[in-house]
Amino acid sequence: MLVRKRLLIRLSWFVLLTLALLQVFSNTQIQTDIASFMPSGRNDEQRQLLEEFQQGPASRLWLIAIAGEASDVEEQQIISQSQKMATSLRESGLFSSVLNGPAVTDDGLAGRLFSYRYLLDETMSEDSFSVSELRHAFQQRLEEMASPFSSFSKRLLVSDPTAVMQRVTDSLQSSQTALETSNSTWYSSKENRALLIASSKDPGSNIDAQEKAYHLIQRAFEQNKGRINSSLIVSGSPLFAVAARDQIRKESRQLSIVAGLFMLLFMYIVFRSGTAVLLTMLPLAGGLLIATALVSLLYGSIHGITLAFGITLLGVAIDYPVHLLMHAKKEKTLQQAAVRIWPVLKLGVMTTALGYGAMVWTEFSGLSQLGIFSLVGLITAALITRTLLPALKKDVPSHRTVLESVVLSSKNRPWVLMAGIAFIAFVLVSLVSLSSMIKHDSFLPEDIWSRDIAALSPVPVELVQRDRLLRSSLGAPEATSLIRVVAKNVEEVLRKQEQLKPMLAEAIRKGYLSETQSAADLLPSIHTQQYRQSLLPDRESLSERMHDALQDLPFRAESFGPFLDAVVETKLLSPFSPDDLRGSVPGSALEGLLSNNESSVTGVIHLSGLVDPVALEILVNEADIAQVTFVNLKTSTNALMLDFRQEMLSRIAWVTAVIMLVLFIGLRDVRRSLMVIVPVILAVLFAAMVPLWLGEPLNLFHLVSLLLVTGLGLDYALFFSSIRHDRDEAAIVTSSLMICSISSLVVFAMLAFSKIPVLHAIGVTVSSGVVAAFVLSWLFAERQVKEER
Repeated sequence: MLVRKRLLIRLSWFVLLTLALLQVFSNTQIQTDIASFMPSGRNDEQRQLLEEFQQGPASRLWLIAIAGEASDVEEQQIISQSQKMATSLRESGLFSSVLNGPAVTDDGLAGRLFSYRYLLDETMSEDSFSVSELRHAFQQRLEEMASPFSSFSKRLLVSDPTAVMQRVTDSLQSSQTALETSNSTWYSSKENRALLIASSKDPGSNIDAQEKAYHLIQRAFEQNKGRINSSLIVSGSPLFAVAARDQIRKESRQLSIVAGLFMLLFMYIVFRSGTAVLLTMLPLAGGLLIATALVSLLYGSIHGITLAFGITLLGVAIDYPVHLLMHAKKEKTLQQAAVRIWPVLKLGVMTTALGYGAMVWTEFSGLSQLGIFSLVGLITAALITRTLLPALKKDVPSHRTVLESVVLSSKNRPWVLMAGIAFIAFVLVSLVSLSSMIKHDSFLPEDIWSRDIAALSPVPVELVQRDRLLRSSLGAPEATSLIRVVAKNVEEVLRKQEQLKPMLAEAIRKGYLSETQSAADLLPSIHTQQYRQSLLPDRESLSERMHDALQDLPFRAESFGPFLDAVVETKLLSPFSPDDLRGSVPGSALEGLLSNNESSVTGVIHLSGLVDPVALEILVNEADIAQVTFVNLKTSTNALMLDFRQEMLSRIAWVTAVIMLVLFIGLRDVRRSLMVIVPVILAVLFAAMVPLWLGEPLNLFHLVSLLLVTGLGLDYALFFSSIRHDRDEAAIVTSSLMICSISSLVVFAMLAFSKIPVLHAIGVTVSSGVVAAFVLSWLFAERQVKEER
């Protein structure tokens, strides 16, 4: 009967692990977008803000510079390389637009713009076709024709004597006029640098496409470099996404390999048995496998950070088989040891699971993944320890480990007491010191918490600094602030943005900002176009005014028939629409400035050179236009972080209360429960203080780490509290917990050196908490045993 039961257990686990393995290898994709570890927003406005932050036009924008490395590299060499590189990028098909100079129209678009020039001209007014304005225009054309430096095309004279087409073209490229230009190419003579802006066709969230675009940029530079001694400088949000993914992939792989090798070596040193090492690894491997399969099944993919975080199970789940193997030395068989430790182990798993459960129901999809992954992994590891290991092996080598010998030879362990007292004193003194600093305003309470969402990004600092320099050189809009306009349709958005134009012009005059970019700059509303059509005179009236305007000027009125025809034809045109810009550079820009939702359309106004956001926000509010708001993306996203922090603190408080209740019920002893809870609380306080001592404000993932500290601390405290008068049993429990704490400390210390802020925060907090939890739990257990004696 017992043999059949063991076979059934083996078969059940074999089937379950096989199914999990098939899911992992056939249907699991690894995601590396750091946006998963950003808040998703609780309402439409917040979600749209974050979508703009993560997938808006700025997320597609590549900022490129070709710099001359030596003084003998001539300007024309750099300009020529820029022109060739721009051509290569355009022909690749990966970019919706590639700009390296002020030209923004192609021949097809130029023809459409010319037909609609009077409807697109922002200077159009009731006096535009008056005799005085027409005469002034003819006089200007006369002067330009006499000047060898004129940019006006003489062939346009008879069809566009008022030079409206030139104004329309200038308006489309107005945001780039501040850039220094040489030979129709952006070139900074001060830095000996040619500048380009490329916008990828794919959204910023498609990191594979962005990586492909990055490699193409590098290849195009090398292919067109020739013998020029130049260097390539690339920046932009797409590069940040690629760099973040590479960092996550690299560290996930390295941490997993190094931690795995350490565990194998450490377990072999401890148990000096290959069989014992395999038994310790089985619950861990099973937990990782089933957790990965379930997360990928629920989410369609699993994040790289979640997998990297999975190695923390090495430091937590490894505790379960270690306890089993150590206790089997006294109980003689694994089955007896499993029965012996299960009540304590089960209580530890339940309380730890409650801690991880606080992460599951959150709007951070990455954090939710972490919660489910850890929860499933730990429970699976515990069940494998309880059921499968005893079914696979009856007993294990019973020789003492090195740690047992050390523990047994140390009778009174005074160094443990001293260390425990030192920890308690250290925590108490630090809390008093922190309270004093807050009282004297030298350390404000809000300084404890990180409010910057950008602090969670693994993008290297040097890339951020490079981006700021290039963005400044190119006059590209900052991604920090914008004006958001929401309406029922595109027409209403355009009309609201047109209402804002006088206010924005005033803000530019006052020096609050330098430039703006909006959909209304590229496309007038239908209402405005129809108004401009109403201002166009009929043919007879225009002919009479033109005749009067040409008095005493060397032009013949009958030569301007095409001009008269164009005005008359314009009165009959249907409004210029977004479709008329499709496939062009301005069309791509327009698509990036407007986003459609199920019930509304959102338009954003990008701001360049913003120096006084407070003053601009006041002007926007004074305009009093419905659903028009000034948005500081950093402030708004940081407010989201604050909301989620408050939510997480609330959840932690509730989880703590539930854990305490479970402990009281499970232990059925108030005093013993307190002896378990108090060292854990002190360890959590200590772990929370360590990042602050290191100058790192606490973020959401430090709070998550405190849940891990709680779980580990409860495991240590529960097993220490189970020690009674048996010296051998005490040595076994103490040794097993020392093995657990050392393994956890090393694994989490590895995370502490990670360059990924999420993993670094977890590593610093948990590694310090592990030490505190072990020493304090040991100290309280010693005191309890002495009092019982």
